[in-house]
Amino acid sequence: MSPILHLKPGTIFAGDFRIVSPLNTGGMGVVYVADQLSTGSQRALKIMLPELLNDQELRDRFLREARVCARIPSDHVVQVVAAGIDAGTPWLAMELLHGEDLAEYIDRRGGVTPSGLIEIFRQLCHALGAAHSVGVVHRDLKPENIFLSVSKRAGAPFTVKVLDFGIAKMIADASAKMTALIGSPLWMAPEQMDPRMQISPATDVWPLCLLAFWLLTGHHYWRSATIKPLSMHAIMREVLFEPLASASERAAELGVGSRIPLGFDQWFARCLTRDTDARIQNGILALEELERCLGNGPRGTMPHPPSLAEIEAAQREHEQEQQAQAHEIEPRDVVQEMIDAPQESDAFPPTLQSQFETTGPQPSPPPRVPAVSVSAPVSSAPPTSTNNAASDDFVRRSSAPSIATPIKSTAPLWMLAGGLVVLLVVVVVFVKQRADVQQSTPPKVVTSGTTTAAVPPPTAATAGLYCTHPIASLEVRDPKSGAGGYPGLVWE
Repeated sequence: MSPILHLKPGTIFAGDFRIVSPLNTGGMGVVYVADQLSTGSQRALKIMLPELLNDQELRDRFLREARVCARIPSDHVVQVVAAGIDAGTPWLAMELLHGEDLAEYIDRRGGVTPSGLIEIFRQLCHALGAAHSVGVVHRDLKPENIFLSVSKRAGAPFTVKVLDFGIAKMIADASAKMTALIGSPLWMAPEQMDPRMQISPATDVWPLCLLAFWLLTGHHYWRSATIKPLSMHAIMREVLFEPLASASERAAELGVGSRIPLGFDQWFARCLTRDTDARIQNGILALEELERCLGNGPRGTMPHPPSLAEIEAAQREHEQEQQAQAHEIEPRDVVQEMIDAPQESDAFPPTLQSQFETTGPQPSPPPRVPAVSVSAPVSSAPPTSTNNAASDDFVRRSSAPSIATPIKSTAPLWMLAGGLVVLLVVVVVFVKQRADVQQSTPPKVVTSGTTTAAVPPPTAATAGLYCTHPIASLEVRDPKSGAGGYPGLVWE
């Protein structure tokens, strides 16, 4: 083993990095925590494995891919601060992250909710979309290459960082010269297993949906992933040839069917298809489709808490509504006061007919019964309770009136009774005066030819009688002047 993989703490590497401690070992090299002498910052220093050093093309591609990753315009791609070759060994200096990768996160938690999946994928797909925009395909998306770093922003629980951009591509280029397949078969797209097929940004969408299934359920999608030790032939057969079950069906097989949200199957089927033309084409489109299927709205429309100005405006509007409702005049209160007050009309019986046709003592008026409104039917259902004062007032005003609600009247009852009394007095006076006039009138003489008869004036006894038949030959004349000559009637 080359001593380059066993750098001791305090060793100066590439003239600018002091080794602090080993951090991790991967398929391409070993990573150290190192102090950058020129800036005073701690970095993650990655040094290529010695068995890859003999391939000059791979060494050149290592440096070239480092420059490409540095150009990806996303804060969710690990930052490469320097790269070079020291004593024939290529190296990369990257920002040092604090946190855990997705594999450690799921081992600790067991899975995420749909909202947690959206939060992770918004950051993850931002990195993929930025890489795809500059022609870079990751080719090795897996939980170990997605890091949840401690966030440096207020209000953000973590920051997703994508590691090892371009490294998988270089491994695939060198695989023809190696006896073993290098890569992550559990996450690789079918086209990565066939050198005749073209690689495109859609290649990263295949592992993206497998990651989503794994994050929700805590299990791998492939049945062969449960075989120990892992069988490469079983995985490749399942990836390339066997029917692809829906996410909900596979989750039900694993006993976690309830963790698949509604709409996820539709998105999963569009990502996990062997036809690259039918597959969602890049990371940005995959995120937009996932948000649409899960009902989280279009990209960039996460709900935000209302501002202080919006809260104050809503409070003022609510207070104004309450004041307007408090100042409204209820007609039922005014009418009820008029009804309840003692009035002269209470001494009269309910009808005039009983007043003038009945000669005996008058019965006492019946007890007053509250008037019943006929504007709306009375509901027998109990009122619906509510905690909102304004809503309760609205329901009370707009619901059917109670039995105690009186009929709206255009005039008080005592005014109506008083008018009827006055009318009655006028009628009585008029009848009495007419009777007096008739009693004082002298008898008239009825003449017919030579016959003259005195006709007594009508009296109270004859009032209302009528003549049985007219006599056309009779005339009525004034006995003093002899005027007249009009046909008259004989009283019998």
